[in-house]
Amino acid sequence: MSETVAIASSRVLVGTSLIPATVVIGDEVITEVTPGGPTGEAEDLGDLVIMPALVDTHVHVNDPGRTEWEGFTTATAAAAAGGVAFIVDMPLNSIPPTTTVAALRIKQKAAKRGMVDMGFWGGIVPGSLGDVAALAAAGVFGFKVFLVPSGVNEFPCIALRDLDAALEAVAEVGLPLLVHAEAPGPIEAARFTVSRQRERSSPGSPATRSRLTPANPAALASPTARSARAASWARPTRRSTPSSSDCTPTLTRVIPTFRYPARRS
Repeated sequence: MSETVAIASSRVLVGTSLIPATVVIGDEVITEVTPGGPTGEAEDLGDLVIMPALVDTHVHVNDPGRTEWEGFTTATAAAAAGGVAFIVDMPLNSIPPTTTVAALRIKQKAAKRGMVDMGFWGGIVPGSLGDVAALAAAGVFGFKVFLVPSGVNEFPCIALRDLDAALEAVAEVGLPLLVHAEAPGPIEAARFTVSRQRERSSPGSPATRSRLTPANPAALASPTARSARAASWARPTRRSTPSSSDCTPTLTRVIPTFRYPARRS
C-alpha cells in the first residue's frame, strides 16, 4: 500500500519563487504541488521553507578506516540537517579505497549506517585500470584520479603519462573521470622558485648579508644575528627537481651555507 503525505508552508519554492502551497508526496515522490494555503489534512509547517533537497557530489566520508575523521553516521546526519538528501562519496580516505569491487562492497556495507541516499565514486591508482569496467558495472558514478600525491598512502597518484590510458578506460564505460589536474612539473617548478626565494631572503644568505653594514662586524656577531643564522642553518628547505614523468616530487634537503666575515683590524 502506498503512503501519501501532504505538507504545507507559506514559503514553498516553486520555480524561482517562494509561494504558499501544499506539497503532496506519495511513495517518496512528489506527486502534486497546489498553490495556496493548507489543503485537506496537510501538515502546516508555517513559514518554514519547503524546497527540493540538495545533492552533494563531492563528499569524503572516510568510512571505514578513518571514522574518527568522519563516518557515515555523522556525515549523513549533517547532510540531512543541511537539506542534502543525496551524497556521492569519494573513493579515498577510507580504508580500503574504492578502487575494486570488493572495496566498494565493504564501503556499501558501512554506508548502511547512513540516513540519506548515496552513491559512490570509483578510484584509479597505478595498476587498477583492469578494475574500471567491473566498478562501472557495480554502479559507481564515475572515477577519480590524482596526478600529484593524494595525501594518503593507500591512494597513490598516477604519472601524467598514464592519464590518456585512464581517460580511455573510463570513456569505454561511458562515465566521467575527475582529475586532480595539478601537473607535477609546473607545481615542482613553482616550489623550486619559492624555496630559492626563501633561501635568498634567509638571514644567512648572500643577498641578506649584502644588506648588512660591512663596517660593523659587531652587528653580524651579535646574539640576535647568530640566533637568526642558526635558525636558517637548521631549517630544511623543500627543493624539487621538476619532472612530468612521475607524480611523486623529488625533494632534497638544502642547507644554506654561511661563513662569518673576516674581522677587520
